[in-house]
Amino acid sequence: FPIIEEALTIWIDKALQAGLVLTESILATKALDFALLCNEEKFKASNGWLDNFKKRHNLKQYNIHGEGGSAPIQDLDSMREKLHSYMRVQNRHILLLVDNAPTHALSENTTLTNIVIEYLPPNTTSYLQPYDQGIINSFKAQYRKLYLRNRVKAFDNFNEHGTELDEINIKKCIKYIACAWDNITNDTIKNCWLKAGIIPEYAYENNADIQLELERLRELEEVQVLINKLGFKDSFTAEEFVLYDDSEVTTEMISDYEILKAVQPNNQEKEEIEKEPLPTITHNKVIECYDK
Repeated sequence: FPIIEEALTIWIDKALQAGLVLTESILATKALDFALLCNEEKFKASNGWLDNFKKRHNLKQYNIHGEGGSAPIQDLDSMREKLHSYMRVQNRHILLLVDNAPTHALSENTTLTNIVIEYLPPNTTSYLQPYDQGIINSFKAQYRKLYLRNRVKAFDNFNEHGTELDEINIKKCIKYIACAWDNITNDTIKNCWLKAGIIPEYAYENNADIQLELERLRELEEVQVLINKLGFKDSFTAEEFVLYDDSEVTTEMISDYEILKAVQPNNQEKEEIEKEPLPTITHNKVIECYDK
């Protein structure tokens, strides 16, 4: 069953990149999912097949340490039941919208009460997730402002009193992160939900797109004022400074159908003649190459 095996190999690679802890049960279940899509009724994902698959691809078992390994597993059931009981008593319900990253998958035999989980379709996060409609940008702008205010103050002290420039440490970064989140307005969050189309816009009078754009421009103007105070030549614009890390790669799982489509024999010749996509170059990489 080479197609199933190749599809499973791609899925494992994506899952490991996303930080999912894989078990034999998960691998067997996913292999059966691919077999169902391929109409391979004879495939059973037997223990023998799974052992051979692991040997062929050098898959090994490791003990998990760190946060996952140190978690009080024996307390999870009681904690979960406590949350369920609290929600039932309060007569409250939770609608949890999450992307399809494998780390968001529920463990087997998990039953949730008063909580409904809806997974966003693959590759739609940037359109449907409120965070991506302006909340993240607002958070970044707030954080950059706090950072720049610190640097402007240190720069002024150096020029006026010859005081050595203070370094930004982890503690200050954490403090700025907390303050940046607190500075995001309720209106910004509401408008991002409206822009994502999750909340019907007729429920509010304001146009979400216009309000978010006005807020974005105001925040960029405040950042630009702080950048100008530092007096650097050829510095980033406010927008470049706020969004300079947007090109960093994040992990989102592709669907089983997309994986199978990629490994089907009739697609392989087409893929061979396709040009290799150009790599994304970040601002930091450009500056690094320029300095060389």
